[in-house]
Amino acid sequence: MSDFLYSGRVDNLHVAFTLVKATEACNETVVRHNCDPVSAHIISRSTAAGLLCAPMLGDGERLNIRYTYAGILKTILVDVGQDGTVRSLISPTQLSDQTGEKSELYGESCEITIVKTADSKILNSGTTSSIFQDEVDDLSFYFSYSDQIETGMLIMVGFDADVEHPVNLCQGIKLQALPDCDLERFELIRQRLNDEACRELLQTSVSGPSDFETILRKILEHEMQNQSIHISDFNRPLYQCTCSKDKMPAVLNILPYNDRMEIVKKGEDLKVNCQYCNEQYVLSIDECIRAWNDKSYS
Repeated sequence: MSDFLYSGRVDNLHVAFTLVKATEACNETVVRHNCDPVSAHIISRSTAAGLLCAPMLGDGERLNIRYTYAGILKTILVDVGQDGTVRSLISPTQLSDQTGEKSELYGESCEITIVKTADSKILNSGTTSSIFQDEVDDLSFYFSYSDQIETGMLIMVGFDADVEHPVNLCQGIKLQALPDCDLERFELIRQRLNDEACRELLQTSVSGPSDFETILRKILEHEMQNQSIHISDFNRPLYQCTCSKDKMPAVLNILPYNDRMEIVKKGEDLKVNCQYCNEQYVLSIDECIRAWNDKSYS
């Protein structure tokens, strides 16, 4: 079943929700980065969490989410667009042999920076710290604390022993309190996200909005009297990197002068890898020199 993304609201509760199935997008991400099981689990959850934010964006807008951790895990980057496209990276990609306690993996603190852009221009940005040692809870905390939008998320991931298709399931839900929402009531709903019954429902592959509505009604079971649920189809999640060879001159112009001279001196083709998708671009010395002489990048 293809990936999909739904958004909606529960009218009388004043609660908005987003539902995602991101199995294919996460599988592509894990394979491209050759992630081991631990990093695969983390990057899949982070990617799905980013996709849950897509319906918050306007036409042509993108959200760049950067997690910086103080443990063995250093960085997670998720870049998602209103059109449903997403790309992610994690550093390091090999974590299974290095981890012991969760605190050793994540460290004592996390800093999350979120930048919203449109047409490569920054619209707004914000940074906050978190101590939850969990990429999904840390992002929920960002929205609750920095944006003052009470948020809860639950994302479940499953794997197969298949090198080409390691991710067999990645799906999740995001709840947010709208204006006029009873926040005490919302907190009870948010806590119910982690009930075993809800987790079990999300561990089974969802085939469409009716299945997601079943999950929602389970989460809201004590609040469903006289409640109507509205679910709308959103842009389908799709792994897609925005890199291209045409964008490499801008990358080359970041290099310091001494590094440029060293490249010219060697006289060899320059290989540039995209961190997001591991695509490799080969540029000749002539192409490098033309890029450095192009005043539009000054």
